[in-house]
Amino acid sequence: LCKYLVEELGFDVNAETSCDSGMTPLFCAVLDGQEIIVKYFLDKGADPNKKDAAGFAPLHEAAKKGHVGIARLLLSKGASVDVSSSEGTPLHVAASNGK
Repeated sequence: LCKYLVEELGFDVNAETSCDSGMTPLFCAVLDGQEIIVKYFLDKGADPNKKDAAGFAPLHEAAKKGHVGIARLLLSKGASVDVSSSEGTPLHVAASNGK
């Protein structure tokens, strides 16, 4: 379905949700641990550093949930290890969540 929406209908992989969360499709895939979809969105040009409305980047969420494979994908596509949020960097988030 994601492939159809992006490739056939031209959906923007960096578009934010219509609510005030500011989440992109990539961010949603990271939250749900969908590694194959995360890779697809990154390969289609999704911004790995785009923060949500709360100031969290996808790498923060991967770190919080312990999604190591997703974190590796994000880093391989240019995710910043120094991106900061109200909870610190992704390393701070991983450490505080025991991941």
